[in-house]
Amino acid sequence: MPNPQKCVCNQVTKSRPLFGKVARITVVGKGDACASRIIDSVFNTIERFDEITSQTHLRHRFLEISHASLDEYVPVPSLLWHVLQVANDISYRTDGIFDVAAAGTDGVAEWTDIDLSEHGQIRLRRPLSISLDGIRKGFAVDLAIQALLELGANAGLVDIGGCIRTLGSREWRVEFNPEVRTGYQQSSVIPVSLNKAALVGLGAYFGGSKLYDYSRRELRSSGEWLDASLLVRARSCAVADALTKVAALQPHESEKMLAQFGAKAVKLSAAGVSQLAT
Repeated sequence: MPNPQKCVCNQVTKSRPLFGKVARITVVGKGDACASRIIDSVFNTIERFDEITSQTHLRHRFLEISHASLDEYVPVPSLLWHVLQVANDISYRTDGIFDVAAAGTDGVAEWTDIDLSEHGQIRLRRPLSISLDGIRKGFAVDLAIQALLELGANAGLVDIGGCIRTLGSREWRVEFNPEVRTGYQQSSVIPVSLNKAALVGLGAYFGGSKLYDYSRRELRSSGEWLDASLLVRARSCAVADALTKVAALQPHESEKMLAQFGAKAVKLSAAGVSQLAT
């Protein structure tokens, strides 16, 4: 697992199970009691987001919306509306390669079937369900970073199952031991520096949900990458999370698409770090 290496400078780290993974929040430069209160408050915020974006909740919510008239706007929780807004913006800018509606319906629906033009409300152009698996953890990390800032934290790190983002000017060294094997030989640790940025991985080491590939008209598993994984660095963790899917599905076109977001992707394998095919 990612292992951030750093000097200890009055920092507090706490962990909780979230999103089916381990979520870890570190606050630097605060007293222990103050940092602990800040972290607990942030965990409460992202736990609420975890609940309203769980697949069980989404199935129920979108079933209700689908039963409403397709001409009606239906109020939804603010956080759900905002994550869908981010997801649809990424869909637009990647020509639909990333698509939460296609992922939730095996390609029957697409992101343009979700109307978000009224703030805090959704109107569906056809009955559908969605899958937020491709952006949910990253959005939660961004939510946690924003909450840390609002609570007075100036430096720290949030890591939810390998979706990582740092806060403040400090540079963090994140070590990946991907346990990728060529034959039966384990790969060496690969260090990555991170400063005021987010880092998300996808592939054999990181795991991940199935991805809908419009070019093939089929669902694909992240297990297809066998002994390689992808790393995407971006300013936002939600963006980095979503763009791992773009890089995986369209490696030959991803560099140009990722550049729109100021993001970059590399391939992580037993041989080390290399560029994606161009």
